Amino acid sequence: MVSHRSEDSVHVIGASPSVMVRGVTKRFPGMPHAALCGLSLCVERGEVLGLLGSNGAGKTTLLRILSGLLRPSEGTATVGGFDTVRDSTAVHAAVGALFGGAVGLYERLTARENIRYFASLNGVNEIEQQTDQMVALFGLEDFADRLVHGFSSGMKQRTALARAMVHQPHILMLDEPTTGLDITAAIVVQEFVLRCRSEGRTVLISSHNTGELERVCSRVVVVRDGAIVAETRPGVDIATGELRAFYLRATGSGA
Repeated sequence: MVSHRSEDSVHVIGASPSVMVRGVTKRFPGMPHAALCGLSLCVERGEVLGLLGSNGAGKTTLLRILSGLLRPSEGTATVGGFDTVRDSTAVHAAVGALFGGAVGLYERLTARENIRYFASLNGVNEIEQQTDQMVALFGLEDFADRLVHGFSSGMKQRTALARAMVHQPHILMLDEPTTGLDITAAIVVQEFVLRCRSEGRTVLISSHNTGELERVCSRVVVVRDGAIVAETRPGVDIATGELRAFYLRATGSGA
């Protein structure tokens, strides 16, 4: 497995991992502690990696750096072979990202118009065809021509996922994608991640829900105070249902 504690210890399995993070530190002005502290990580092509940690652990900051939305203070990160700072345009094309649930949707547009607009921003050639495919994939047929403003949280999340996937990215960054959703909507998101896994897409997903991560992830890393402190493969290194206990041991939060 991949070692994660230092830049020198990162071991690449295969010639071209999807994501490589080397010694990344991120500091924000006015904050007494770094959000990320020399974090290193390798994610293989087709891997679904779960980021498990408390609020403020650094999960969202890491995903934002990998999506090209933040610059690291130190260290480097590559996604799909592209440097997230030097090649941010290529990173944006390779990545589908979902942050803050449905934040970023235009609520005075319909679901279809939102998806179509983001298709045009990402240079999709067959916009109508791709939009129709996303509508069907996320079960939006009966809602596609309604204003997003009147949608439930679950329907907004489906629309946001459709928007993130419309340019067929090879790599997905999902930050707490089921937070605030009812069980039906959460299952839709989980089934989508499992579909991505079966298609060989690379997915990084942050969540507080250990059951969810056990279901969809091939590997889970525990993030604490801006560093990766442990990792495991559910169903391989630990038995199904043991991720919560693993997390508590790794963070010293329980016996």
